[in-house]
This record gives sequence, C-alpha cells and structure tokens, in this order.
Amino acid sequence: MRHSFLTILALVLLAGTATAQVTNGTFDSGLTGWTATATLNGSVAWDTFGFPANAARLGATNPPLGLPTGSATIAQSFGCGGSFDDGSCVVSLDYAVASSFGAVIRVEVKLDGNEMWSSDHSANWSGVIPVSFSAPCGLHNLEVSATYQSGGFHDGWRCWVDNVTAQCVPTVAADAAGWGAVKSMYR
Repeated sequence: MRHSFLTILALVLLAGTATAQVTNGTFDSGLTGWTATATLNGSVAWDTFGFPANAARLGATNPPLGLPTGSATIAQSFGCGGSFDDGSCVVSLDYAVASSFGAVIRVEVKLDGNEMWSSDHSANWSGVIPVSFSAPCGLHNLEVSATYQSGGFHDGWRCWVDNVTAQCVPTVAADAAGWGAVKSMYR
C-alpha cells in the first residue's frame, strides 16, 4: 500500500513539473518553429556566421536605392508551464543591432500583443543586449520585431536575435508563522 502511494505521489509531482516549449530558441535549426514576416525593404534570414552565430537576422541589408525602410518580425506560439496555474513564465532572449549612417532602429518584444520591451538604437553596434520579463504561465505568443525609424542610408541595418527561452517558475506559498513560533526555533 505504501509503495502504491509513493508511486502515485511521484506521478502527481512529475505531472506538475514546469515545462516550456520554445522551439529552436537558439536557431541551431535555422528559422524552424518561427513565423517570419517583413514589410517594405525588411527581411528575415538565418545567419550562420553573424554575431552571434546561428541567429535570426532581422533587417534591411543592401536595400534598393539605399533606403533602409521597413520592418522584420519573428513570432512563435508556445506553452510555458504545466499544471502551475499560479506560476510565472520567465522569458529571456539576447539581441544585437548594427546600423549604418545613423539609422535609428526600434527593437520591440511583445508577448500576447502586449509590449514587454522596446528600445531605439542608432549606434553602429549595440553589443549584445539581454532582455528578460515575466508573465503568468500558460499559452503565449512571442513577437520580436525590428523597425526602421529614421536616418541612415546605403547599407541598411540588422538585428540579430538568439537564445530565446521561457521557463515556468512555480509560486511557492509562504508559511504563516507568528513571532512566537519563529522565536522558538532559535532557542
């Protein structure tokens, strides 16, 4: 009887294990699992030799007539979490931006249509920028976009996205204890 109880308890605990299903967040398999869209001179490609290697590259590279206008977006729907309805889904990713001749590029990260991160970049090289935020665990749609804002010409701009992860972290209930109970633990 005790063995059966422990087996059932183990199965219940395994069923409640937090899971995340971001597909191909490191882009080692190209753009598999991601939906890519672009407007005007924007484009989405898999970059195997950029920085970082194996990343999604959003941008307007060598645009016609030197006009770097447009936008590029990658998106993916995923499940974050198992049976932890009260947990937090921690989403993180890295990106880097390169633009030429002062082009201003806006990078925006949305979860379920809500803006979670936005930043404008006009430097030739931004360096790798980590982004992290949380939302309730469950089913989500993540969008990462880069959009031309102003300035620049000729060579265009690029935004590399890599290391996209999501992890459901269960909420741990706090034990309510009065001062007397806490004090007694240290006697």
